[in-house]
Amino acid sequence: MAFFRKKRSAAEETPAENEPHEIPLTIDFETEPGETGSLSSLFPVLPEYSEIVLHGCKDLPRDLPVPDTVSLRTAEESIPGGGAYTVRTSRKEKLDGTRAAELFGYLSEAREDVLFYGASEKKTSGGGADPLPLVIKGERGVPSRIAYSKKLAQLGTNSGLCPRYRELFIPLLFAESAASLPLGLCSDEKNAPENDTPTADGVIALAKYFDRIKPSLDASKYRFAFQFVCGEFISAMAQGALTGDRKRIRELDAQIKEENMALWVAVGEKSPFRFIKTLRKKNYSLPFYLKAALKGLFAFK
Repeated sequence: MAFFRKKRSAAEETPAENEPHEIPLTIDFETEPGETGSLSSLFPVLPEYSEIVLHGCKDLPRDLPVPDTVSLRTAEESIPGGGAYTVRTSRKEKLDGTRAAELFGYLSEAREDVLFYGASEKKTSGGGADPLPLVIKGERGVPSRIAYSKKLAQLGTNSGLCPRYRELFIPLLFAESAASLPLGLCSDEKNAPENDTPTADGVIALAKYFDRIKPSLDASKYRFAFQFVCGEFISAMAQGALTGDRKRIRELDAQIKEENMALWVAVGEKSPFRFIKTLRKKNYSLPFYLKAALKGLFAFK
C-alpha cells in the first residue's frame, strides 16, 4: 500500500548549529527492573535523536547496547511528550525491527495529530479517509494502537490518567486529524501494550477527568467521551464481579455515583444483560448463570 505525504523542508530537517536536536520519536516502554524483552530489535531502525522512556524501573539497564544517537531515560528523568510522536509498547511484546522501520519512516514525515496503526487497520483504513470522525461518531471502533503528537502527549502530562487513557482518550478527544496505517510494530499483532485492563482507580480518575473537561466538548465529542467512560466502567465492574471482589466494586460503584449520577444510571442500562443492575440488587454478587454469560464477553489478563 502506498502512502503519500508532504516532504519536510530542509529548514525543518536541519537544526541550527549549537541548538539542541528535536526528538522525532518517543518510545514509551512498559517494563520491570532487568527486563527489556525485544526492545533492542528497534535500535537499528529508530530515527536519529529518538528517545526511549522506561516505565516501571528506577535505574537504567547497564548492559543494553543503546546506539549513541538514541537517548535512554527512566520516566522520572524524561520530559513528558518530548518527541514529535509517541508510541507505547512493552517488554511482553515481540517487537519486529523490519516492521517498525516502515512505521517509523511514515512517522518521520507525518503531519496528522494521531496515527492509527496495526494489522487491524487493514480492514478499517477506509481508503485513506480521515478515520477520526468515524471514531467520534461511533461508526468504527476505537483503534488498538495509536501514535500521537507532541501537543497531545503534553495534554496528558498533568491529567492524572493511566497510560491507556493518556494514549487513547485524550488524543481521540483533542486531535484534529488522523490517518490509518496498516503498519505494524510487532511480529505478533495479537499482543497489546500492558495496563490495558481497566482498573477501579483508573476508571475513577477517568470519570473525574471527564467531568473537568466536559464543558469544553462539543455535542459529538461529549457523546463519544460519555460512551467511552461508560464502557471502561462496565469493564472494570465486570472484572471485579468475575473475580468476586465485592468490596472493591461496591466502592467503585459508590464513587462513580457520587462523581456523576448520569454515568451511574447509564451503565446500569447499558451493561450486558444489565448485570450491573443485578449487582446492585444482589449485594454486588452475581448468580452463577450470569457469571458464565459474562465470561464469554470479557477476557481479562
